[in-house]
Amino acid sequence: MIISVTGEVLSSAVVAYAFSRLQWKGRDILFVIVIATMMLPGQVTLIPIFILYRQIGWLDTFLPLTVPSWVGNAFYIFLLRQYFMTISKDMDEAAVIDGALEYGQKCRADRQAGQGSLFSPGAGQDNVGKIQERYPDLPEWDEKTRLAHEKASLGFYVTGHPLESFRELLGEFATHSTVQLREGSVQGEVAVGGIVTDLRKRKSRKTGAWWALLRLEDLEGLVEVLVFPKTYEGCQKYLENDRAILLSGKLETDEDRVRIVASSVAPLEALRESRADAVQVRLEAADLDADLVTRLREAVAAHHGEAQLFLEVARHGSFRLVAKAEPALRVTPSQSLTRDLEAVVGSGRVRYRARPIR
Repeated sequence: MIISVTGEVLSSAVVAYAFSRLQWKGRDILFVIVIATMMLPGQVTLIPIFILYRQIGWLDTFLPLTVPSWVGNAFYIFLLRQYFMTISKDMDEAAVIDGALEYGQKCRADRQAGQGSLFSPGAGQDNVGKIQERYPDLPEWDEKTRLAHEKASLGFYVTGHPLESFRELLGEFATHSTVQLREGSVQGEVAVGGIVTDLRKRKSRKTGAWWALLRLEDLEGLVEVLVFPKTYEGCQKYLENDRAILLSGKLETDEDRVRIVASSVAPLEALRESRADAVQVRLEAADLDADLVTRLREAVAAHHGEAQLFLEVARHGSFRLVAKAEPALRVTPSQSLTRDLEAVVGSGRVRYRARPIR
């Protein structure tokens, strides 16, 4: 009994691991075939198995009770495969990194002690080969993943900040930073952009409605945010840890506490579409000619919408004029609009005006 159970566990675990964690040709097809064997009734396989055991001389022995258990069990393979698939790939990478760091420290200590060059010339090349054989060639993390791991392991960002790519947007749409909120002179409605952290969702005991508490982290600090049920219902899909958002609401302050009661939430990646109600394009007077005007009109016509278009014409050291374009030239704010306009007038000459906070 012990031999059979041990065999089924070990063999099924190995096969399940191969089906769930390793990539090889024909893996999924073979797994389907293995699972399909569970649909065969025992009565169908009883006589063929008996004939097989008789031909190999296993009758009247314990071998039929123990040996087959060491080739895996389809049901156990299925269960263990499902379990292995729930284990995050990050744990694999963390284990590899941990082992690589330990090995690197040992090699460094050996070099400092002179062991590598004194006793084993050329050992460095052998070690490189062993490392390549031992550790998989993992793809480099993208910036979002790298920053998330830095924050999770160290408690702060090292190589960058998730809001760096949104710095220009925050300058256009955010009214204050978290540091400015704590200066004491800010009152009323504010708009602050940042990363959602420490999100806690709660359910009201009286009404059963959901609400949330969170902290919003920008490039300068943190601020506490309260999201009541009415607001939460409309923005819950944007409320998740590590999500970049622009949050508008009423600022509440007392002696030792600063908090925002949220009234609206918008994701930063779609901020122009959701919060901009006007677009301003800067033109240099010296560059104005019939060809530029024609190309600008074509770019605007390709993004017709409801946002007002303003044209800013300037000559350095001389004058600056801002004019409202005719109603037919209204546009839809978007990243593609920015690209098309900047292709005509130049980079950095397109700005969005935020819808006033009510």
